[in-house]
Amino acid sequence: SASRTCTFTSDVSEEVVVGSNYITLDGNSHTIDIGGTSSNEVCGSYDTPGIFLDTKTNVIIKNFIIKNACNGIDFRNSYSSSIIDNTLSDNFDTGIFASGDNLSISGNIVTSVVDSDYGILFYSSGNALVENNNVSNVIRGISSEDEGTALIKNNIIDSARGYGIFVYSKFNEVESNTVTNSNVGIEVVRNNHKVFNNVVSNGNIGI
Repeated sequence: SASRTCTFTSDVSEEVVVGSNYITLDGNSHTIDIGGTSSNEVCGSYDTPGIFLDTKTNVIIKNFIIKNACNGIDFRNSYSSSIIDNTLSDNFDTGIFASGDNLSISGNIVTSVVDSDYGILFYSSGNALVENNNVSNVIRGISSEDEGTALIKNNIIDSARGYGIFVYSKFNEVESNTVTNSNVGIEVVRNNHKVFNNVVSNGNIGI
């Protein structure tokens, strides 16, 4: 199928749901502001994200500013898809949540996840690339879960109150990341990982 591009021309104040495969959503530097003032409001019986998609292929989300949602971007069971050059701030649970295969998460800025958890959380069934992201003022900076391979490279994590990078999934490479002012710099569970050329400073535990 041919790819299509949808370019935003104004800000929006409600959840954007992606219903198609082979599509690029270009925020064109516009804002999705869900307007949540508390976790209970946007992460209650229904978690209200800024952008949501489920079981899609070849989707690109780029150039959005997303704030005051539960999860900024909620990207479930998707394949050969990318999250690129977005800014996510003051969301209540997770900046970027992604699961699937052949995922790319790059060039995003994630800051001030208000109540809990993750800057970037991904479950990769294979071949994930997480690079050149800047994550700050969260509990958990970048977390790799599930069984698939992932390359986590050239990310900057600052002021993670829990850990900067957490790797649970198998066969990850953690390369050339910078973690500063975080409680635990890099935490690795299981074997068969490569961790090299990272800089960790001003934390309680390095690696």
